[in-house]
Parts: sequence; structure tokens; C-alpha cells
Amino acid sequence: MARFAIVLAVLVAAAVGFVVIKDHQSDGALREEPFVYGLDEAWSESLENARRSVESDTVTWRAAHSVVMSPDARARAETNLDEALHSILNSPPSEDAAIWIGRRLAYLGRYEEAISNYTSGLEHHPDSAKLLRHRGHRYVTVGKLDEAIADLSRADELTRGRPDEIEPDGIPNARNSPTSTLQSNILYHLGLAHFLKGDFAAARDVYERCYTVSLATDDMLVATTHWLTMTLRRVGRTDLAQAALMPIHADLDIIENHAYLDLALMRRGDMTVERALGGPGVEAVAADSNEATPPAPLQPGPLQPGNVEWSTRAFGVAHWKLTHGEQDEARELLERIVAERGWPAFGFLAAQAELARMGDE
Repeated sequence: MARFAIVLAVLVAAAVGFVVIKDHQSDGALREEPFVYGLDEAWSESLENARRSVESDTVTWRAAHSVVMSPDARARAETNLDEALHSILNSPPSEDAAIWIGRRLAYLGRYEEAISNYTSGLEHHPDSAKLLRHRGHRYVTVGKLDEAIADLSRADELTRGRPDEIEPDGIPNARNSPTSTLQSNILYHLGLAHFLKGDFAAARDVYERCYTVSLATDDMLVATTHWLTMTLRRVGRTDLAQAALMPIHADLDIIENHAYLDLALMRRGDMTVERALGGPGVEAVAADSNEATPPAPLQPGPLQPGNVEWSTRAFGVAHWKLTHGEQDEARELLERIVAERGWPAFGFLAAQAELARMGDE
């Protein structure tokens, strides 16, 4: 309890300016002095090597899946990548350019190429916490968890004790307002890598630290709370898991992470499991049809099974069932998540990891 008391103390401190945020660009545009890492033979060769299948050190990951995108979304993403590449010709080296090219590649599902791009960038900027943060994130995506932990741990070392800074969004949200910071993203993905490996003690340590740097926005608060509470339950600290939910309420100013908010409200007892899984519309559908009972737990409501939000909600519900003695229902939902085309959602990756652990038990 002392450990979480420190976290709550930080929550109070944040209200009087504990978290320091630096100026940032909110439009996500490339900054000055961009440079492409790899319009040369060595870079091309590294991309070819990166396109080879990636093997996980924990479970068999579905890295061969293509990312499901609408034609319009894919066209926009390809245009953004082309503009990023063309804008950096004959320019001096830039950390930001390597970041944005990698992000544009990743938005198209070209994760191995993004990783290779970040690697080339790190050859020029070996102590770049930002490049390590992004490469670590994409190592998580393709299931190379040891590499992810190494990168993100190094990024953590480079930024610990320094002022945090807002991280620009690659795909701006409805308000064009970034919702996360550099340090919160480093720790968030580091905790996730430990969680996927099943090292819940390490995940707890990271997520409790992540909580203290997730207070700048409500979106990051609910995202971190989601993984922190699940992690605390896995280490047997249900008391702290409930304490972590204390700051969560329905009136938080959420821009993107509505699924994480709903799942937190479910854990608090303020929302039904069916509503948390189905998203907005489930209870309305039941009311319109004059049904006295809510839809079945596996009914996704208005969400499309396999998309990122549905996978996120479904894993949150499956984990709730898993830690509340409903093993069979949890397995059924986990299997459904994996059967749908939800890769590379974190809920999909976590469902694969949980099923692998179930198989080992």
C-alpha cells in the first residue's frame, strides 16, 4: 500500500504542476533539417532483411497479417509517406526525419521496414531516446519482446529525471490535440512488453512509474490505469488495483481512449460487462427492443470484431473474466480475439500471449 500511496501523492502533486511539459508542434509536421536514412545500398539491403518473417521469443505471432485499412485511409497514408521521403532528399541528418519516416511506414503496416529505418537513424543518433522509444514500440508489434525491453529500458535511462515533453500525434485526433508524452510512451510500451512476456512483477514496477507521468491528459491516465490494474491483479494485489481506479470517473475528458475508460468503469462496477465490451449503443439497442436482459457477452454491438477498439475491449473483458474465476468464458473470448483479424492491436497480442500461457499450464 505504501507503494501506491506514493503514486496517489504524485497525483496530488500533478495538480500543482508536477509534470513539466515542453513546447511542441501539434500538427505532426516534419521539422527542419529532415534526412532519409537509407536511400543508399546499405539501407536497401537492410530493408530486404527486415522483410523476412519475424520469429517471437515467446509465442507465435501473426506478423504476416496485413493491416486492414479502408482504401481512402491507405491512400492518405501512402501519400504521407511519399511526402516524407521526398521532402528529405539532399538534407542533413535529422533525428525527427527518421522518426517520421518510421511512423509513416508503420501506419501502412510495414513494421519491419520501420524498425530498419529506426536502426539506421540510431547509427547517426545512438543516444536518441525518441528513436529507441519508437523502435521499441515496433519490436513489441512484431513480437520481439527482448529487443523491445532493451530499447525501451535504454530510452527510460536517457529520459529519467528530465522534463517530459508532449509527443506529436502521427495521425491527429478530432481535436488535433496530442494525448501522450515521450516518457509516458516509453514506460507504457516497456510495461506492455513485460506484461506480454508474463513478467508481471516487472510490469508492475514499470506501470506504477508510468502512472506518475500519465497525468498530463485523461487519455493517457485511463490507458495506463487499464494495464496497471490488470497487472496488479496478476500479482495478487487486488486492493491496489481497486485503489488505482479511484481517480477514474465517467466525466473525464477523453478524446481517443473511450475503450480504456469504459473498461475502467466496468472494473469499478459503474458499467456492465456487456456495455464495456459492446461500446456505445448496446444498452440503447436493448432498450429499443424492450428486452429485459442485456445482449450476450460475446455480442460486439456496433463495433466491428477484429478492429483495434473491439480487440481492446474484448481483451479487457476476457482478462476480467480470467481473474474472476470464469476461465472457460475467458478462453472463449480470447480465442475469438485471435480468430478475428485484430493484429496488431495490443489486445490481440495480449490475447495470443494469454492463450499461450494457458497452453503451458
